[in-house]
Amino acid sequence: MNVTISRVANGMIEAVLEAGTDAPDLMTLNLGDTVIGPVELGQPSLDGTYPLTAAIPAHVISDGITLLTIKGAGAPDPLAHVTIVAGQPMDSDLHSEVALLRAELDLLKAAFRRKFRT
Repeated sequence: MNVTISRVANGMIEAVLEAGTDAPDLMTLNLGDTVIGPVELGQPSLDGTYPLTAAIPAHVISDGITLLTIKGAGAPDPLAHVTIVAGQPMDSDLHSEVALLRAELDLLKAAFRRKFRT
């Protein structure tokens, strides 16, 4: 199964699920491990895709970066994610995220060099 996010507009996530005949009965919108709402599964089209819609609750939108995920029932891994960036503190959040990514990349480079040192 593959979910492609089409757009986010008017507080709604619109997406397309490519599942053929394997569409899950229940899909949820999650914030971390917390279910924050259902994902509505529309009628399948002739090519085996399903339209999806999910309302974004107002209480999950705040300053900073919010990551929402779409999961199938009982599935441990998300099928898709939507990142919402809002508010003034965004710049410092992005700078700290980039700094964290750089530090992790440096760790990976060092481990890679140790592993493949000749």
